[in-house]
Amino acid sequence: MTLACGGGCRDRPLMAGCCPFPRLPAEISANAYQSCRGAAGDREQTFGRRLIKKTTHLHTRYRCHAGTTHGAKRMDRSREYLGIAVIVGVGLFFALGNTLANIAYAGGSDPVSLSTARFLFPAIALAAILALAGKPPTLPRRDGVAALALGVVTAVYTLALLSAIEILPVALAVLIFFLFPILTSVILAVMGWERLPVTTIAAGVLAFAGLALALGVSRQALPFEGVIYSGIAALGLAIVSAVSSRVIRSGDSRPVTLYILTMASAVAIVIVLFRGEYLLPHTVTGWWGFAGSVLFSGIAMVGFFVAISLIGAARATLFQYAEPLFTMGTAFLFLGQTLTPLQILGAVVVVGALVGEKVVRRRTRDAPAQ
Repeated sequence: MTLACGGGCRDRPLMAGCCPFPRLPAEISANAYQSCRGAAGDREQTFGRRLIKKTTHLHTRYRCHAGTTHGAKRMDRSREYLGIAVIVGVGLFFALGNTLANIAYAGGSDPVSLSTARFLFPAIALAAILALAGKPPTLPRRDGVAALALGVVTAVYTLALLSAIEILPVALAVLIFFLFPILTSVILAVMGWERLPVTTIAAGVLAFAGLALALGVSRQALPFEGVIYSGIAALGLAIVSAVSSRVIRSGDSRPVTLYILTMASAVAIVIVLFRGEYLLPHTVTGWWGFAGSVLFSGIAMVGFFVAISLIGAARATLFQYAEPLFTMGTAFLFLGQTLTPLQILGAVVVVGALVGEKVVRRRTRDAPAQ
């Protein structure tokens, strides 16, 4: 006797309490009902076990993915904080190095002689550090050529900046020099490495207005030659900042820095040999300024490229805007230089415009991701 299913078991799952044999005699239907109920229960248990297993597997994968993502974010945050700390320290050390350079000049040295030492001694120290760490100092051919070219640019802009500091008051020379973030943005946009938004253009106009305010008070006392030197220095550092970020590519910045400093040292040595003299300080105070400028500037040069490898060129330049404030403070403490209230207002406008441009651009870039 074949038992036909009249309860539609094929049309719906077998559930407890469902009798698929309503047309059978009572005694047979009762037995069939118990059998069907047991089968339904077994299928429910099997389905439940599979569902729990699958759910547990997915939950485990989600927790692992979430944990990995959280760990990556925490690592990125730590990297960011380290980069910020490094670049703020770089700003302070550059300010000290540039201020002490004036003391070295007063003691008998000059920009060419000081620049040669500022390149050579950090290069030697960095080569020794790489050797002790067992890191190869060489770069791929293409990166090596680019780094050597940046070394030439570094020598030119450093000599220009130190010449400007020799002619202009330190704070104002560095203030002009700090147009380099806007120039960096222009280079990145022209090369197609980054878009140039309207906020950057507006910030550039505002920065120039603040710069005119800072320089307008004593424009008759400021040699045009010193302003040109500062402008060349700003353009040079903008080129180095934009291109070096492409060469380093978030890797180890030390070999790139070694190439740059080595080539810059070679250029400075050639200039010294060409002119036939190397001027050292002839006073104790001048020697303190010379040694301090070499030490602080050397550390700052190495740290600058480390910061670029950690947080990128754009954010590295953002936090270097603290350097003009450090420079004004160190010039006031060590050189007795003063700024009028109008000049201070101009400095605030310049720094505020540059910082505001970076902050607005970053928020605009991050808005779609949120």
